[in-house]
Amino acid sequence: NAGTGTIQLNAVNQYGCTSSPILKNTTVTPAPSVNAGNDLSICQGDSIELTGTTTANPGYTSAWTPNNGTVSSPSNLQTYVTPTDTTTYYLTVDIGGGCSGIDSIVVNVEIAEITAANDVTICEGDTIELTSIGNGTSYQWTPNNFLDQATNDTTNAWPNGTTKYTIE
Repeated sequence: NAGTGTIQLNAVNQYGCTSSPILKNTTVTPAPSVNAGNDLSICQGDSIELTGTTTANPGYTSAWTPNNGTVSSPSNLQTYVTPTDTTTYYLTVDIGGGCSGIDSIVVNVEIAEITAANDVTICEGDTIELTSIGNGTSYQWTPNNFLDQATNDTTNAWPNGTTKYTIE
């Protein structure tokens, strides 16, 4: 338990003889509480702020790992990370004397995948349904003229000439 007290040490030799006790006043310091935050998800190529907290008194050192170039300020409680794939980051707070606390956070990197249907030919004045397949949560067809729902994964198009539509 944390606190100050006296520790008594006795040695016993191979014959079973016990030495006189050595008494030592000792303070046991609890490890600091560390919270790296809740797991997060980002899109590939994005960055996100991590905000850690601790119960440690001023004078501690903190470190985010792994520090492989994806951590903007690895020695601050608040930092930005830009992982290229899903990464577990560890926040360690050291108060000295071999006493430290640690917590982790997982940053999930979501890779958006989307494909549009094959090219089609229609007659002037006709309408065609454009569809996309993917795992996105928002969509944008371009150009967005002659479309009824340019921000949906599926839309109707009635172009007045040859048009190449793309979806993001």
